[in-house]
Amino acid sequence: MRSGTDLTIAQLAHASGVKRETVRFYEQRGLLPAPPRSASGYRLYPPDAKKRVQFIKSAQALGFTLDEIADLLTLRATPKSTCSVVKSRAKK
Repeated sequence: MRSGTDLTIAQLAHASGVKRETVRFYEQRGLLPAPPRSASGYRLYPPDAKKRVQFIKSAQALGFTLDEIADLLTLRATPKSTCSVVKSRAKK
């Protein structure tokens, strides 16, 4: 069931300034975790998905490839990653 804070794909795309196809593409590439679906089949993204999509777009604008962005996102999710590790990867 949808909570008041979950976003549909259309809402997430609009809030992030991208198209729905972009959100689907990021999901297919593994940059955005697949969200749960409602009983009627709608994707229901958590509120933090907006920040993640915006991060991906910002990183692309800075010249990072999607593979490099995936690597940075993995480091972000790894508790043992320090700022210096992330910084050194970003400089490569």
